Amino acid sequence: MSALQYNTVYQSLKKVSAEWHAGHVEWSYSYNYLKFYSDGTFLYVKSNDDIESLKDWFNIDVFSGPKGKFTFDYNRIEANIPASIGTLYLDGCAYENKLIIREYNKDTNLFEYWDEYNVIK
Repeated sequence: MSALQYNTVYQSLKKVSAEWHAGHVEWSYSYNYLKFYSDGTFLYVKSNDDIESLKDWFNIDVFSGPKGKFTFDYNRIEANIPASIGTLYLDGCAYENKLIIREYNKDTNLFEYWDEYNVIK
């Protein structure tokens, strides 16, 4: 069954980046997190922290970051959220306990990528 799960945190695959610094490579790891609410609101967080340290962030009543809006029809998701420059757009589909999401910013035209998100139990 294809369905979006509300009040559930989705975690992206691990992001890996490296930077040459002072004669050696410094690695960093991060994740993207999404949480959808039945009223059409969603939260989006990028963080190097694990989900345990972020649990309080996903309370919509106290969340201090930008809140986005989304629509969900059949298995198709379309969403947008304010970004530091312009608007971040997400679209994709829900499949079993996964989301496949394309993320892009039309205003800056700087990046576009696809990501897989899994439900965190």
